Amino acid sequence: MSVFHLTIEHPLNFSWPNVIQAYQKNVEIAGQRAYPIMNFPLPPVASGNYQACGILVAAGNDPNNQANWVHIHCAGFEVY
Repeated sequence: MSVFHLTIEHPLNFSWPNVIQAYQKNVEIAGQRAYPIMNFPLPPVASGNYQACGILVAAGNDPNNQANWVHIHCAGFEVY
């Protein structure tokens, strides 16, 4: 079974497999705010269980380095 990751750049640009790209860059955060990312059509994928994750890093930090992650939140979903 192959495992690969896709990332999404706003508004709806999917990355190549296993390439990390920022969903939105240079976002000003002042207090709690929601960024909906699950309300979009998925590319063709096989049926099964998947997971979507959001990772927050401070401006100018490399999102590929887990030490730079300020927060991560994941939600599972099923394609059938």
